[in-house]
Amino acid sequence: MFSIPICSKCGSTRVTTQHHARRFCGAVGAIAGFIVGFVSSLHSSNSGTLVGRIASAIVGALLGGASGAAAGVSIGDAIDSNVLDNHRCVACGHTFGDRGPELIRDRPFPQGFVDPDDEFVGPPSPAHSPFHPSH
Repeated sequence: MFSIPICSKCGSTRVTTQHHARRFCGAVGAIAGFIVGFVSSLHSSNSGTLVGRIASAIVGALLGGASGAAAGVSIGDAIDSNVLDNHRCVACGHTFGDRGPELIRDRPFPQGFVDPDDEFVGPPSPAHSPFHPSH
């Protein structure tokens, strides 16, 4: 859905998105994934050398941190959209969420997309076509 947030208090379209939960959950997920990836790679590596074990732990920490951050961001997006007042009006300072009637769909759909609320009118009749033999 292509929506523009509209402030319900003053009607302004100058609205910012705050993403508090997205940032917090992404950071917590990255830290947790980093720690779990580091510890599990350090304990599970069978490499005999110390350098090999440390390299394995670093790679595991990086991969764990990236996947933890991705999971945290998706959870934070859900919290921002469904629980928190994620939008703030620049004009008056009012905060509101995605749940209310403040989101007005007044932006046209991009080319190639069809608005599901529009009625299908159908193609023009052949008699009105510039290629019709009567023209």
